[in-house]
Amino acid sequence: LPLPDVNELNRSTELLGYLGLLTNVASAMQIVVVAELGINPYSLYKAKLFSDGHGHEFVQVTDEGGVRLKVLKPRARSARLKNAAGSSLPLAQLHRQNINASTCIKMALEMTSRTRAVTNHPELWLCLTTQGATAPDSNTFQKQFNNIRKVLSSQNAVFESATLMKIRTSKGILIYLQSNGDALKAATYLGNHVKTTLSRYIPAYLSELVYRLKVRAFQRILLFM
Repeated sequence: LPLPDVNELNRSTELLGYLGLLTNVASAMQIVVVAELGINPYSLYKAKLFSDGHGHEFVQVTDEGGVRLKVLKPRARSARLKNAAGSSLPLAQLHRQNINASTCIKMALEMTSRTRAVTNHPELWLCLTTQGATAPDSNTFQKQFNNIRKVLSSQNAVFESATLMKIRTSKGILIYLQSNGDALKAATYLGNHVKTTLSRYIPAYLSELVYRLKVRAFQRILLFM
């Protein structure tokens, strides 16, 4: 949908930020959502509020302020439901340090509401550009993530090789280690089967290390029995 023929609107992305959601803001939100919920970035890019012609809701805000988000996994031919805990406080009253996945999704809903009312597009990340309203593709979001990474890399070199997929995988591994090798917890976060999680996401040497630690702990118990 093209924007009105107003020179200032067509030239300035700064002004567009007051009218709706921009791709750079959406990308920042996606980092928070992926890190917290473990959703595959490419599934998140294509998230919709409702299905085309079927009336199914894919994004629901609960009475407690949380969010239920259902995304499709094309390769697995299935949908994954994720629950993001949140606050019932109005968005304007939330402190910066309390921003989480549910906050980002609710902000996206609010920032795209006027554009969606006109276009009736179901995409969650319905963004405004100088060319008009659009549902950006994965390459656009990847480009915006790279811009964020470039800024952060100038402050800390650890961000130089960061990707959304690596953020998701690293969090899955962290959950695995913090839970003393609970593969089910890691699999639940990643939205995969336990077998897939262990074979594709958890390094073999870590699985071996956790296994050896558990064996030693069991041996110590036997010694004191």
